[in-house]
Amino acid sequence: MMEKGHPPDRVACGALIHGLGKMMERGVVPDAAIFNTLISGLYKKGMVPAARDLLVEMLNLNILPDEFIYATLLDGFIRNGDLSEARRLFCFLGEKSIPHGVVVYNAMIKGYCRFGLMSEAILCADELKKKGMQPDGFTYTTLIDGYVKQHDMNAALRVFTEMKRQRCRPNVITYSALINGFSGEGNFERAQQLIRGMRSVGLVPNVVTHSILIGNACKAGELERAAVFFKEMLLDRCCPNDVTFHYLLNGLVHAVPHLHAVDEDGLHGYEGSLLLEMFRSMIADGWDPWLAAYNSIILFLCQHRMLKSALELRDKMQAKGCAMDAVTFLFLLHGFCVEGRSSEWLEISLKYTLLLDRHTNQGIKSEASAIFSSLFEDLKSEKGLNYG
Repeated sequence: MMEKGHPPDRVACGALIHGLGKMMERGVVPDAAIFNTLISGLYKKGMVPAARDLLVEMLNLNILPDEFIYATLLDGFIRNGDLSEARRLFCFLGEKSIPHGVVVYNAMIKGYCRFGLMSEAILCADELKKKGMQPDGFTYTTLIDGYVKQHDMNAALRVFTEMKRQRCRPNVITYSALINGFSGEGNFERAQQLIRGMRSVGLVPNVVTHSILIGNACKAGELERAAVFFKEMLLDRCCPNDVTFHYLLNGLVHAVPHLHAVDEDGLHGYEGSLLLEMFRSMIADGWDPWLAAYNSIILFLCQHRMLKSALELRDKMQAKGCAMDAVTFLFLLHGFCVEGRSSEWLEISLKYTLLLDRHTNQGIKSEASAIFSSLFEDLKSEKGLNYG
């Protein structure tokens, strides 16, 4: 059952525990594998106290679980907000001289960091070292992230330096934690230095890294910078997720009252300016901010050959009750053209420019229409087509 990815539910766990009791009444002692499976299943169903009771029974029978079971229970208590119970279990292991390694220490360190108790987390890491064990990448990354969440970037950098000195290679998660810390306090230059640093050692920013930068730029009201980060994300062929879209959509919509203060010429100083130009022109022509935001992002995705992501955003747009209009349709058609799915898409797209003209006549779109029309002019010249 577990091997097929189906952990037992509460009823199944109850039946198994009952069966376990019957086995023991008959003098049949279950082995560690049976206990481990039950404890793991109870944890996954949120039945942490029951899992703890089963562990006590296991220890009373002098059957030692592997350290992953201890770590699982510690994590369960911490996720439930019960740090004191996690501490009791951790201390119990020490008092009974029950062997436990880095995995168990990491679970406890993670708990201390989650509750902002960085002094305790460091003491726990020091104890690990005193026992002759070496902190691993998870240990260091957890401590770094803990300090970042406490807004102590100096301490986070000290741990990062120690990590590299011990020849423990930072991973994307490690760098992302630091990037979150620096960009969150507005130090985007330092965050970009870290991006360059991770690339220099062969690491590529993932969707979390990119979304962190975009989100923090939007929160800081630096929409132009967010657009640049979004373009870098697409150039990495990294598909945006719901979090990315949430940051961008909210960033654009909340910037509407301040758009008049933005120097239009200044936008062209950024390589990601097409997104902002389109959004700005739509707002100037009276578009609903949410529809303008969705359409601008969809066009930007299509321009960077991210049609699948554009279609996914279209679906999210409709699920949120924001109806797709003729311009959305045209932008998506343009996306098919850019990806070269079919020569027929180009012909259909060009013929549908009449829809844009209708909107322009209604005063809904002017400059945006010109931008979009120029896209088709480029396509026509590239394909050598002539539509009369």
